[in-house]
Amino acid sequence: MHLLNHSFPVLTIPTGRESPTMKQFPAVRLLASLLESLNPELPFDASDPKGDEYLSRWHSSPTQHAAELIVSFLLFSPLLYVAWRNMQKQMRALRITYTPTKGQVLWSFGLIMTLLLQVPLKLDVTNISSHPAYFLQPCHVTTILYFICTVVPSETSFICFHALSLLTWGPSLAFCFPNLPATRLEVTFFYLQHIFLCTAPIFAVNKTHRLLYKSWSWNYFSFVVLSAYHWWLLLPWAIKSGINVATMTSPPPALIPFGRCYRFVQGLACLVLHSLSIGVHLALSALMQSMAKRKGA
Repeated sequence: MHLLNHSFPVLTIPTGRESPTMKQFPAVRLLASLLESLNPELPFDASDPKGDEYLSRWHSSPTQHAAELIVSFLLFSPLLYVAWRNMQKQMRALRITYTPTKGQVLWSFGLIMTLLLQVPLKLDVTNISSHPAYFLQPCHVTTILYFICTVVPSETSFICFHALSLLTWGPSLAFCFPNLPATRLEVTFFYLQHIFLCTAPIFAVNKTHRLLYKSWSWNYFSFVVLSAYHWWLLLPWAIKSGINVATMTSPPPALIPFGRCYRFVQGLACLVLHSLSIGVHLALSALMQSMAKRKGA
């Protein structure tokens, strides 16, 4: 049983949507069947009717989703492992100690409150744009991780906080292309939460973090984690819930022209934004270093 019942008719998959090459692999067939079993009522519909971007549907075939999942696992798993090991070695070599400032602690409590205050509102609202399935959106998960990384300082917390701070381009996009909830109070908390998220780099461009921006592991670990999170968790969740969380089952209006390839286009665009974010962090870190030298002179 899926979390949201909707009345779209179940359509036949158009001829040619299933790739004969992909279906030859038993692992792909098995995974495609498992994905379909998550929500047997999910409609097959290649079209993009207006007004239903909040609802999940098989815009791409289960076989394509299964193939993408397998490829993502084979690609992301070794990258995550190597990057994590590199970061641990570099942190110990540099003898980095992590003690969050009082300002960071206060910031983290303010941030988590903007999320907690949304919980009763989302549970009370029946509008699709405020559906509880959206609690797994990256910004909400990032909010929780920032709080944990601050109030429970450790080597892992330092690594995660540094990595998460490079994802500021995500909440920044929310101001350009907001996917707003249903009520005014939710919208207020939405903007407050994203303002807090956009200020995270303040705590990650000091001298402790400065040398880390020269390492690909520290720079791109969070992007690989975010990509894996979308494919490994949000895709099955969007299928199961019937809600198109993070546009994993069907494209937003701007990406409709790219058809079944829209997720790859979206990923490449995010990679460019992440690279720009690294450059901004480098510039801010260098600026702080220059200011510190002037004060010491």
